[in-house]
Amino acid sequence: MATIAAVRTALKDRLAAITTLRVHDLMPDSLLPPAAIVRPLTGVFASAHGGAPTVSLEVIVVVALSSLQTGQSTLDPYLEDTGSSSIYATIRADQTLGGVVRGTQIAGWRDYGSLVINGVEYLGARVDVEVMA
Repeated sequence: MATIAAVRTALKDRLAAITTLRVHDLMPDSLLPPAAIVRPLTGVFASAHGGAPTVSLEVIVVVALSSLQTGQSTLDPYLEDTGSSSIYATIRADQTLGGVVRGTQIAGWRDYGSLVINGVEYLGARVDVEVMA
């Protein structure tokens, strides 16, 4: 059974396959976009349903907000179903995150638009991931 920290790190390591994206498994003091932050949201204990524990996470992906058109062109490939920059395709290519977890499920993305992190405004979105630890 993987710990929350191990799940977070395994997801970060998997997303590191996207060479254009700087990925963090802990909230950084500052970001250099394009960047992603793996953030746990909720969890269900194994004993609560008699199976493996599950952890719901979000991958916050951000790009520079120099202009809306440039930002959207930079952000969109990370949210596509396919392609070398696709968060979805990258996770689907190894759903066990290097053997650390039993499986992953990517629900989708949300909150496309302005995101403020540590007082800095970025263009970004949140990708929802559920992991069966």
